Amino acid sequence: MILQAAEGAMQRQLTLCLSRPPGHHACSDKKRKGFCHLNFVIDALDFFHGKGLRAVIVDIDAHHGDGTEHDILERDYGFYASIHGFGPNVYPGTGATSSDRILNLPLTKDSGESEWFAAWNQKLIPFVKAIGPDILLLSCGLDAHEQDILAPLKLTTSSYNQIGRDLKSLNLPVFAILEGGYCLPVLGESMKGLVAAFL
Repeated sequence: MILQAAEGAMQRQLTLCLSRPPGHHACSDKKRKGFCHLNFVIDALDFFHGKGLRAVIVDIDAHHGDGTEHDILERDYGFYASIHGFGPNVYPGTGATSSDRILNLPLTKDSGESEWFAAWNQKLIPFVKAIGPDILLLSCGLDAHEQDILAPLKLTTSSYNQIGRDLKSLNLPVFAILEGGYCLPVLGESMKGLVAAFL
């Protein structure tokens, strides 16, 4: 399903895959972690690389995509940027440091919109622009919402509409894959807000 959706992604502003279970904790060591079995965004990265395209993965899930980072570092292509909760009792406890192709922006538990968008606007968006990618792969976790049962962060429904507007302004094809999000009412509203920004 993921690769079928990827086929036409370069011709659209937004391609959205509502996949379950999430995948960004899974990695090539075959360990199943954090509800994840297969890392779909890495599959998409490999697909677009095979087409000769430069891709960056942007992860907005509340939890660090340790599997995605692991698999990026096994490759000589691809870039990864993540904003996530970090600190005692925040899963998976990784994502504190960055490297050449990895930008990790850890936020203390219960950080809200002001802290999140400061990291987004001042560091993550410039990182993406500096890469000059052909396509942006979005690990679209929506569990940073303040009402999510697993949320270490405190975004709101309107936060996701702003994220969508910011992504659209990059003028890149966005290939989004659903990651975390465990409160169904706000999951739907948050996704609706993000997608509406592209309409």
